[in-house]
Amino acid sequence: MNSSNAGKKDKTVVVGMTGSIDSTVAAYLLTKQDYKCIGLAIVLGDIEARDFNPDESMFGTCLVQDLEKVKNICKQMGFPFYAVNAKDIYKCNILDFIVTSRLRGENFNSCVFCNNLKFDILLEKANILGATRIATGHYAKIKFNRDTGEYSFHASSDLADDQSYYLSRLTKTHFSRLMLPLGDMRKKEVEKVGRTLGYDYHEVKKKTYCFADSGLVSEYVNNNSPDDLKNKGDVVVASSKDVLTEHKGVQNYYVGQNRFSLQDEIYLKNYTVVNIDPQSRKVFVEKEENTRFSYCNLKYFNFINRLDFTKPVNAYAQWDAKGVRAACKILFKTNNIVTLIFNSEEVGPLSAGSIVTLFNRNTATAKVIGSGIAVVSGIYSVLDRTEGMLDEDSRAEVEEDRKNRNIDETKF
Repeated sequence: MNSSNAGKKDKTVVVGMTGSIDSTVAAYLLTKQDYKCIGLAIVLGDIEARDFNPDESMFGTCLVQDLEKVKNICKQMGFPFYAVNAKDIYKCNILDFIVTSRLRGENFNSCVFCNNLKFDILLEKANILGATRIATGHYAKIKFNRDTGEYSFHASSDLADDQSYYLSRLTKTHFSRLMLPLGDMRKKEVEKVGRTLGYDYHEVKKKTYCFADSGLVSEYVNNNSPDDLKNKGDVVVASSKDVLTEHKGVQNYYVGQNRFSLQDEIYLKNYTVVNIDPQSRKVFVEKEENTRFSYCNLKYFNFINRLDFTKPVNAYAQWDAKGVRAACKILFKTNNIVTLIFNSEEVGPLSAGSIVTLFNRNTATAKVIGSGIAVVSGIYSVLDRTEGMLDEDSRAEVEEDRKNRNIDETKF
């Protein structure tokens, strides 16, 4: 059983239930170990409305979509069930930030921040219900070091379904009370256990993520932002400054976008959005072979464990749901700011606002070092855009590396 060390005597745990096989099997495994479970469903959208229509929804398959199924599963397993209406706080903490980020030309990783929101709710309700622990059906691992008294956070035993990236903004407050029963299991093993239980689950034919449909997100942003912020502008090639076409508002684009509306596709086929400047209302694009980066600065870095900040640390960085990790070195700065120097140029772009999670190895069960929010990345005018964030030695190191590799910067 993968769990934290807190509350050995008290075996009451609030389990985040969605009606899926994962959360149900997690609860089942806890009951088999004599834990007293309390099921908690967190409702973030309007279950009766468009929110969960597969053809019209911005939302993914991870959210609670059928409260009756969750309630029945908890009843059949013999433990109490509660539901929390968190639609308002979800709108404030997630949906409104998506609108703001789009208008700023930045990325906002809703899955990571949504998980933080749900874990905060689980802790809050655990306190109210008298439980000392919380649990979910996520695939990740927590370890406790008795000698140091520290918790460490790790990728799961099966990288194919590892979800440690999505939980990398959690803190010791969460880890000290969190249990992850599926951390040592493979997805197929969990599904096999779930089938033997025979409950009526929320079936997922194809896993989808929230806000993956750019068209629906653009529609939502357009419907929920002031008209004076939705201005026309130019789509510009970053390297040549050639104007390709006119756009109807930066809110319709995001960094990394390579699929466009039929109208845009005529001009933007084979291009990728690499930067968005809301002040000049310009959307910059580039051919994929030119979208490379070798540096990245992160702010609000969340250190999960104590580290030696006096020297660079080798690590592997992950910045999206695909699970690919790139080798890099971490240079620690002040005020929770770090600089990453990648061992080789990576295919980009890496958008400002992206969550970057750092691991100590590129393997299953790798330890999570921490995570931060990307400020700037690339070989595009890296020194100009990090003014005030790098000390003189670091700036000199970056400049020397650029000269040695004959990097020709493209500024935009």
